[in-house]
Amino acid sequence: MRILLAFLAVAFPAIACECRQLKVCELVRLPTIFVGKVIDGGIASIRDDPWYSNVHHVRFQVVENFRGLPAGTQTVDVELAPTLGMCAPIPYYRGRTFLVAPNERNGKFTDGACFQGRDVETAAEDVDQVREYFSGKLATNVHGQVAIARESSLVDFLLTMGETKPLAGVTISTFRGGKAYSAVSDAIGRYTLPLPGGGVYQVRADLKPYVSEPEQISVSGKGCAVHDFGMSVDNTIAGKVWDATGQPLEGAEVGLIDLDRPPPRPDSHAWFDHAYTEAPEMSFTFENVPIGHYLLVFNPDGPRSGAPSDWPFESTYYPSGATRATARTVEVNSGGVHLTGMNMVAGKRVAFRQVMVRVRFPDGTPMKTAEIRCIGLPARAGDLPWIFRKTPLRSENGVVQFPAPANRKLQLEVRDAYGRDLKASYTSAYEPGLTTITQEFVVIP
Repeated sequence: MRILLAFLAVAFPAIACECRQLKVCELVRLPTIFVGKVIDGGIASIRDDPWYSNVHHVRFQVVENFRGLPAGTQTVDVELAPTLGMCAPIPYYRGRTFLVAPNERNGKFTDGACFQGRDVETAAEDVDQVREYFSGKLATNVHGQVAIARESSLVDFLLTMGETKPLAGVTISTFRGGKAYSAVSDAIGRYTLPLPGGGVYQVRADLKPYVSEPEQISVSGKGCAVHDFGMSVDNTIAGKVWDATGQPLEGAEVGLIDLDRPPPRPDSHAWFDHAYTEAPEMSFTFENVPIGHYLLVFNPDGPRSGAPSDWPFESTYYPSGATRATARTVEVNSGGVHLTGMNMVAGKRVAFRQVMVRVRFPDGTPMKTAEIRCIGLPARAGDLPWIFRKTPLRSENGVVQFPAPANRKLQLEVRDAYGRDLKASYTSAYEPGLTTITQEFVVIP
């Protein structure tokens, strides 16, 4: 029986769903799975929005046949069931190659709602594991990631978002037939624990001073299972943020920057955890802080304006109102560390200028999948850049408006929200100033 996808209906009149991407260990148990290149149908133009496309068909040229297709099959036609803004976007782009695991209904292959296809380049690791499995080289195992998290189910999401710290050197172990089996997590928290065969295992994750509950994991015979481990540690960092008059601020955001590990992506936020000052103490507290070296920064994403929760002040660092160059490193060397009085002073108020960006095609049609990025270059050497990104709502017709700091050089850039190649660079730059910026980009399909 096929593994069912998570499908959650939400309140009427809007109908939507929440999709879960199957793990490789689930994919390899499906009745049909192959690698194919899209030669017809699918998303063929940058004008087409994969979330709202009404494409109903895709034809694949078979590159690798793992299971479910007759020997010698050259092409496969798959009927698509687009959901027009709900569930998931159509993932199949003309000319690209995908790992495909379609359903079969009434003698026809179908895919839709929660699409499971994945690009062989962006999901290269998944594709390699599928190849190993079908070639018989993939030993029975449980594998996954280890990171700081209150719940193991959150590990993958938090690591993807750059909002936790992976743990290296964690011993993952289990017993079977009086024999111990173990593996150690690598520098990015990944592990693979070989097992003697299928069955139910009690698996532990150990690395002092971190703690984690044992997990019961079921592994199919000659297969694998994916399981992440979330670990915790009894360490905290607490303090306050003062304004220029010496009054404590409520609702001020503070970021924790890991000096031992850079963000997972160049455009990720610099912090891996953040907290807010709260009443009645008007203080912030970071809990579950792993061993490491850190910086504390007030207003970590830089000055913002426009929303009630925005703070129009420059970022500052611990201690007091330090700059990045004069910030003091906060060290956590063991478990049981509880640092208090880690106070900061908010930076200077920043003036803003309005920015309006319009993105369209040559015929005037708005590009509704445009992602507009604005980077404010650091005001001082060593400071963090100010980054804003947004894809216009469909009702905004390809236009994005936002306030940006007036004291920074600004760089605007247009990309496709789905990562498709625009085949040209669409950028512009502006000197500091209060004048409103109005910029139009014409994207050539």
